[in-house]
Amino acid sequence: MLCSCAEWSPPTTGLSALHASCLCAWACVIRQAVPAAHCMHFVLPHSCPLSPFPVLGGRGENSSLHLQPCMAPSVNPMSQIVKDMDRHIPMHPLPEEIQKMPRDETVCKYCGVSYLILHEFKLLEEKMKMMEKELKFYQGSMERENQLQDDLRHLRQELEQNKTDIEFKTERLRIACVQLQKREEELEILTKELRNYKEEVKAAHNQLQILGKETTKQRSYLAETMSLLRSLQLEQTAIKNVTNDTLVKWISVRKELNAQVEEISRSHTAETMSLNECLEASEKEKSTLQNLVSNLQAKSDSLQSTSQQLLASRESEKELKNRCHELQMQVLDLQQQKETAQLNLLNLTKESNQQKETALTKSKEMNDLLTRLRRMEYDKDTAELRLTKELKEKEDSLAQFQEKGLQLQEVLAEKERAEENCKRRTQRLESELETLKEVLKQSQEEIAALQHERELKFVSYQNRIEQLQDALRQRILSNDSRDAKLEAELENERNKYLRKLEETEQKYKEEASVELNIERQKNEELIKKLQKQQQELEEKIPMLICQASEELTIEINLLEKKLQEAQTRLAERDQAKESETGNLKKMISELEHSLKREQNKNNFVLEEARSELYVKSEKLNELTQNIDELRLQLDKVIQENSFLKETVRLECEERYELTEALTQAREQLIELKRVNGSLSLSQRTFHSDKAVLSSTLASPGQKHSLGISSTVPAKLTSLLGSYAPGTGITSSMNRHGQSGHRSFPLLPSPPPAKERAASVTDVRQTITAVLRRNSTQL
Repeated sequence: MLCSCAEWSPPTTGLSALHASCLCAWACVIRQAVPAAHCMHFVLPHSCPLSPFPVLGGRGENSSLHLQPCMAPSVNPMSQIVKDMDRHIPMHPLPEEIQKMPRDETVCKYCGVSYLILHEFKLLEEKMKMMEKELKFYQGSMERENQLQDDLRHLRQELEQNKTDIEFKTERLRIACVQLQKREEELEILTKELRNYKEEVKAAHNQLQILGKETTKQRSYLAETMSLLRSLQLEQTAIKNVTNDTLVKWISVRKELNAQVEEISRSHTAETMSLNECLEASEKEKSTLQNLVSNLQAKSDSLQSTSQQLLASRESEKELKNRCHELQMQVLDLQQQKETAQLNLLNLTKESNQQKETALTKSKEMNDLLTRLRRMEYDKDTAELRLTKELKEKEDSLAQFQEKGLQLQEVLAEKERAEENCKRRTQRLESELETLKEVLKQSQEEIAALQHERELKFVSYQNRIEQLQDALRQRILSNDSRDAKLEAELENERNKYLRKLEETEQKYKEEASVELNIERQKNEELIKKLQKQQQELEEKIPMLICQASEELTIEINLLEKKLQEAQTRLAERDQAKESETGNLKKMISELEHSLKREQNKNNFVLEEARSELYVKSEKLNELTQNIDELRLQLDKVIQENSFLKETVRLECEERYELTEALTQAREQLIELKRVNGSLSLSQRTFHSDKAVLSSTLASPGQKHSLGISSTVPAKLTSLLGSYAPGTGITSSMNRHGQSGHRSFPLLPSPPPAKERAASVTDVRQTITAVLRRNSTQL
């Protein structure tokens, strides 16, 4: 029988609950301490009172304890444990009650170790677990501190980035102001160019004479196009005649098709009517045949009823059955004829539908042709109108081309200037990109250095944690007296750590508040500056527009006087001047749009800065919330520790109750050995014992207070169930006779009762269930 922590508990009759509850833990300690090569099987004797399957009369050679090694020679595990551990001198003597107790009750029979030492080992294991939990918690706190520091660094970096962005945006505003000044200069240049354009107008008049010659050429081209139009009209008339002929032919074909469709539909309708009449006749015949069949069935039923009485009517019945079979065959033939007629109807309907569809398609084709003719007429009208419009547009376009020739020259000059400006801007942007790349390289190098420092710190923290773990293990193994000191030191460290956390929180809050105030002031100053610049720009723009408009009006008046002096040339010059004024207005409107865009960009930049400040404030709030959550987690851990302590106390009480029940069972087994002769009594005592057992099982409140008189019959039945009838009882009686006990006359043993075996198995199942529940809760 193998010794296992989950299958038995120690025989502790007078020990306390704490001493008895440590036996299972001691078995686990021995398994961890003793190596696998020196694992021992603890073999119980067959007559051991603690074995779950006892044997009567187990004295003699098998009554001693045996140790069987598994894979290596036997080594005493306790000697190795004592060598590994330091000696611990007790501070207080044992109480007299424990000293007076016999050695069998205070020391394990199978291990040779006191139950008090086992209890101390259990306490040490629990302390070790608590210390490991605290170390894990402290490890997590260090990581959280590092995370908080990293977050603060990120926030500071973001603040610096925001500052750089604000500076960059201020530079953009300055650049915009410079661009405005440049555009004012460009306006002055434009005024100068207007004067140059006046001189160019004179050259344009010479070009007009050349264009007049070109107009004569284009008029000749127009005459040729008119001749082409006339030829197209003749072709259209020919097409109309062809279409009219096709329409006439189509009408005649359509009439013929309609006549054919009507004839086919009439023939189909006549055929359908004849088929319907045939169907009605077949249905009538079917109904008559069904009536005949029903009559014949009624007759066959009457004949069958009379067949039991009359034997001579069998021949008539056979003839009737043959007739019925023939009638059924006729009915099947009629049904097949009906189905064929239905198929013919379906085919005819399909053909009629197809012919209708063809007629519809042909009618649709007629409609399509008519629509095409109408479209041809409409296209003809539209083509005539379009050609007339094109003639007028070409005449207008000649005048427009003359104006556009002058405008294109101006546009080319402007494009050349814009290209030069774009080249300058691209050069500036390339220089800025190079500077940004250098800044990015520097930032990447700084990030790599910070990551390297972080890894070094992480390695140092891990080494420090390992050193602390080693120191704790050495202290726990050296003396138990240092536990109190360690707890005090841990409490001091906790208090210091909490103080440091509070101080750091206050510092970070103060720094964050100061930085936020400084940034708010800076942002307010920037906003005021931007507002002032916007007001100045808005005041300058109308002044510039008024000056430009006044100068333009003065120049236009001068030009008008000169145009009045020249008769035909003045009108043309007026048109040129109006076009030039329109272009100038467009330029001014474009400048106004660009200014508005820059203002919108500045407003967008300000909104982005405000949003970034809001995001940073939210991040600070999240950090404070995380700190509160950490505190709540600490409170939860403390509550869980208290709950675990209560559960351990309840489990110890349950184990104490189990040990009491097992001691009682042991006493009952000892008494059963003394009362082996009671098996030879009559069946009356057997039935009385059965009644006592049923009464004990019916009372669940007496589980922990079982008496000797009530449990003897149950144990007898369990003994009888474990042996074959008539084999082990005689040997046990002979042995008891030799040892000096009173001998009784031998009687054949009765068979074991099913109810008693079930009661014993129920008790065992309840004990194992309680043990498993306790192990799972641990």
